[in-house]
Amino acid sequence: MTGTAIIHSSAWVSFALWAGAEEAFIRRHNHRARRFWTWGAAVLALHVAAAFQWQHHWSHPAAVRATAEQTAAVIGWRWGGGVWINYALLTVWSADALRWWSRNGNDRTSAPPTALRGVLAFLWFQAAVVFAHGGIRAIAGLVFLGLAIRFVLSRKPASLKNSGAAP
Repeated sequence: MTGTAIIHSSAWVSFALWAGAEEAFIRRHNHRARRFWTWGAAVLALHVAAAFQWQHHWSHPAAVRATAEQTAAVIGWRWGGGVWINYALLTVWSADALRWWSRNGNDRTSAPPTALRGVLAFLWFQAAVVFAHGGIRAIAGLVFLGLAIRFVLSRKPASLKNSGAAP
């Protein structure tokens, strides 16, 4: 497998694990969600390391330049600050996964805060839909649509779920 393939595949595996965690949260399967959440953060760390190894040659300025070029190509604004956002994402997501394991995952309050999950959803949408290309963008869009539908349906009151009545 080439460096580029490792960079791209690790990003998509991390995305898939994040989506799996979200689906498990919706189903209230906290143990499964915790595993997906943790592996997603770990694979994202692999993605960052792979990008630095094979694309940026361990140069932060090169990573900022590449990010600025990608941002300019997509939205017309040359800005490399997305690198710092990615560092923050990796740090916060990894810290939260460690925090969750330190609480043994038994307590419902040990799950990630809704705000953190929302920020990750926003950032993954940017990475997987806005900045992606081709068919993979469509697949990611369908994943987001599916998660949104599952989330909305999971919030339907129990009386409507059991009766089959429309809301």
